Amino acid sequence: MRRLPQRGGGSVTITATSAADSNISAGATVTIPDVVTVTPASISLVSGKSQQFVASINGIGSSSVLWSVGGVAGGNSTLGAISAMGLYTAPQLAPNAPIEVTATEASDSLASGGAAVTITGLNHAPITITYGGTYTGNWVSDDPGTP
Repeated sequence: MRRLPQRGGGSVTITATSAADSNISAGATVTIPDVVTVTPASISLVSGKSQQFVASINGIGSSSVLWSVGGVAGGNSTLGAISAMGLYTAPQLAPNAPIEVTATEASDSLASGGAAVTITGLNHAPITITYGGTYTGNWVSDDPGTP
């Protein structure tokens, strides 16, 4: 048995011929989808910061992809947003779980690859404290038992 190279894109025809009668054969064509990879494949990012992602199709850099965040085309304010060129900006409030940034080949929706993004930083809205004046911002307690 011959192994096919691990490249995507294209079709391969496989033919089986009877060992008893070489006049009997059957074939099938198998379409191999393109392989989409996203770099970096996994990152940790501080809330509100940006990261450039790069998509490759069959090992060749490509801008012919559609970007999504957590299954949402272009992302949103909860998951973070990604530009058409792959520049991801994390949300201001960190989600409780990692999210997936996905590149899908524009001409083949079955070919996609992704990257895991863990957002660190704030996971709560800023609070307002009023005591002889008003302070709005991110409050951090120096008491380890207080969030």
